Amino acid sequence: MATIFISYKRGTELDEPLAGELYRRLSAAGHQVFRDQDSLIVGQPWARAIQAHLESCDYLVLLLSAAAAASEMVAEEVRLARRAQAARGIVDGILPVRVAFAGELPYHLGAALSGIQHATWSGQPDTEHLAAALLDAMAQGGPGAGDDVWRRSPAIPPAGPADAAAGRPAAACNPIAPLEQAGAAMPDSPYYVERHADTLAARECRAHAFTLVIRGPRQVGKSSLLGRILGDARRGEQAVVAIDLQRFADATRADADTLLREFCAEIEYQLQLPSNVDDFWETHARRDPGTRATRYLEREVLPALGGRKLVVGLDECDTLLDQPGGRLFFPLLRSWVNQARGKNPPHWAPFNLMMVVGTEPAMLISDLNQSPFNVGTTIEIDDFDQREVDALQARYGAPIAAAADRARFYELLRGHPFLTRLALNQIAEGRWRYPAEDGNADSESGIFGDHLRTLLARVNFAGLGEALRRLLAGQPAPDDHRRRLLEGGLIVERQGRIAARNGLYGRYFGRVLNA
Repeated sequence: MATIFISYKRGTELDEPLAGELYRRLSAAGHQVFRDQDSLIVGQPWARAIQAHLESCDYLVLLLSAAAAASEMVAEEVRLARRAQAARGIVDGILPVRVAFAGELPYHLGAALSGIQHATWSGQPDTEHLAAALLDAMAQGGPGAGDDVWRRSPAIPPAGPADAAAGRPAAACNPIAPLEQAGAAMPDSPYYVERHADTLAARECRAHAFTLVIRGPRQVGKSSLLGRILGDARRGEQAVVAIDLQRFADATRADADTLLREFCAEIEYQLQLPSNVDDFWETHARRDPGTRATRYLEREVLPALGGRKLVVGLDECDTLLDQPGGRLFFPLLRSWVNQARGKNPPHWAPFNLMMVVGTEPAMLISDLNQSPFNVGTTIEIDDFDQREVDALQARYGAPIAAAADRARFYELLRGHPFLTRLALNQIAEGRWRYPAEDGNADSESGIFGDHLRTLLARVNFAGLGEALRRLLAGQPAPDDHRRRLLEGGLIVERQGRIAARNGLYGRYFGRVLNA
């Protein structure tokens, strides 16, 4: 008997009925199945229950309709299940099902599922075959190669969702991905708002050798800034390498030798250099991985640049935080930076580095003083101010006309970049009436519901729910919990007092945590 978690998007025409049918069929076959509508007890804290079942499930049956693919909560369930299954040694525990949907997945979800076989479901006649295929996969320990219901998942798309360029923001997209293709440049979005961080970054990049750490909470625009800097560098005919560390497999990130080999191979590929990494690695097999990577750059990469600057941009650096490979990778980067600054040896002078780092993983770091991202100049990215929100609103056609309503809208979101763009897009398209529907903003069935549910799941996963409740109620909490919530972007300190990051968070967490 296996334990199964069915992940789907609630309130959808296709996902919800299919989830119910699979729940009944898999349960009838003797498996222990969790589906929120069937398994949650009235009054039970749903976030904690979902976390417990995700951490213990042998299989995650993932129903991917177009609506589910765009859901932050669905992506969060995949992340939590993968993490827990990896810790338990489960390899083939994710069973995605394309539910009448063949489109590209959002970037982060596509990265998590790239290469995993998926099943397809087009309508009710496919249900019986799908249920049988799922049962066979569980009996065999993974999808059967001979069953035509399973297909190899396509590679992650080279760019973020097209809707993002049209003004509809994606919860997770990768704007640096186009730079990984030779000759491509990042398109300028009409909805990009320049901030003080842009000015600071441009100033630093004019130095002969620079190292930048772009830091901020989730969905605040870190990767977008990195993409713009790398785009400028490419247009300036510098040698640009853009690497998203999330794209490396878990096994690659776990082993320092494999990680550095793949890192060097990616540099070689993006700079269109001869394929020498594998031979070089074997030739210098007696050396430790750090020495091999250093000598490869010294002998094969930097001399081939013809004096051009090499600009390496690393996104999703947080994915190495809990990986053994990161313990060698980041100190090695620091040693390269030091050599570039000291011009010793001289051919290291063109080496420049940028890293994108989130603050939210701090909720999962017990000792923040051990953070590896303490090299170079750190640029903090914050929420939009009122002026920047007004500038963004103008690009959406100024759908909030009255000055009092604009001020009220700013207090609701306090310039949270993703949520502000989401709200303005919904208002401009007539999908959310503001300020008439302000009262349902913190509802889990409203336009921010998916985002809020995801945050609550993360807070509970980090064991910070009680600390957040106390702080929002004006009560003391352990210092380390307070620091982690500040770093994670759930709370802020204003004039010496702790408050929710914005009015939306204050209303939602105050209600669900009884603060």
